[in-house]
Amino acid sequence: MEGVVALFVMVFGAVIIGIAFLLTMYKTIDGEFSPLQGGVTMASLLFMLALMAKPPHPVLPAVILVVVISAMVLFPFAVERMDAADLREWDHGRLERYYETIEGMPSNWSARFEFAKAIHSMGLVHHAIAVTDATLTRLGDVVDEGSGRSLRYAFREEENCSRKWKRTAGSVPLITTQMRCSQCGHQNQLSAIHCEKCGARYILHLSAKGDTKKKVAGRLLMAEALIALTIVLASAGGLIDNNLVRTIAFLGGFSALAGILYWLFRPRTLQ
Repeated sequence: MEGVVALFVMVFGAVIIGIAFLLTMYKTIDGEFSPLQGGVTMASLLFMLALMAKPPHPVLPAVILVVVISAMVLFPFAVERMDAADLREWDHGRLERYYETIEGMPSNWSARFEFAKAIHSMGLVHHAIAVTDATLTRLGDVVDEGSGRSLRYAFREEENCSRKWKRTAGSVPLITTQMRCSQCGHQNQLSAIHCEKCGARYILHLSAKGDTKKKVAGRLLMAEALIALTIVLASAGGLIDNNLVRTIAFLGGFSALAGILYWLFRPRTLQ
């Protein structure tokens, strides 16, 4: 009976790992995962498959099966990260449209305020405040011919929005008071939409360096593979007779995993 159970565990686990390997290969060839991410993941899967085919201990196939299934626990986290990356890509596209609008009509004040809201959504809080305040200052000198009032009066909602941002800006550290243009190296004031020296869309170029769905998917893939591999190796290390070697292998493996996971999902900022 034990032999039948062991055979079932090995076959079932091998099928799951095989499917994961083929999907990873397809996504890598399709360009959704980078060669490095896909290669590391496929190598990890092949290693686990080899351990299942010829396990150093009868318990190891069951451990691998549990690891592969437990990787599904990461699914809610993966969905959250992918949704955040999807929103960032949407913000990037929105930012590009506002650049085109402002360049076509520099006096389109609404587009400037929407631009500020877009970069605020991307985490550039202090930049958004600076752009909004600079636009409001310019509006103070523009008079509406119909009402005789300053155009700033027509954008009271945006002014209130700026005040609200200022009240909450303290929770976001001001990393820099200037932003470097990646095209010419000029240090721009936070209120500048275009580079003050070369006129480049420097914030758009900065936004392009943020997380994308492809990057996040690759990190999640590597994280799941490394978690699974570490647990398998730790379980295998538990079979070693030498207590010191077993302890070092166990602590070293999980410490390395913690460091890699932090590097993969460390807080990122566009500033």
